[in-house]
Amino acid sequence: MEYLKLEKLIGESENLLKIYNNELETDSNLPNIFGNGIEFSDPFHPYSGDLDIFGKYSLFNRINRTITYEGQEILANWLGFPEKLPETILKRQAAIKELSGKSKFRDKFLSVFF
Repeated sequence: MEYLKLEKLIGESENLLKIYNNELETDSNLPNIFGNGIEFSDPFHPYSGDLDIFGKYSLFNRINRTITYEGQEILANWLGFPEKLPETILKRQAAIKELSGKSKFRDKFLSVFF
């Protein structure tokens, strides 16, 4: 039983190392291991030619830290079809602000589910 606990801890530590290396590499224009969202690119979107929203060096690539496809879809929709209601925008900003201050929680979560 102790062996399994150690093996789980080693796996989580290896995942953390991948995540931290990704953060360092993302700053040097290397691809993000969380995905670049190219599958969400819409050539018919009115801003697709003006903004680099999806793709190798895109906004999506820079901020995506989702670990499920559903999370990527939500992020893609937020970027591709921005919210217009002030109440919804404020709620999203509050949620992002709250989670951004919990880096240890985020890291632990990612290390277990990555």
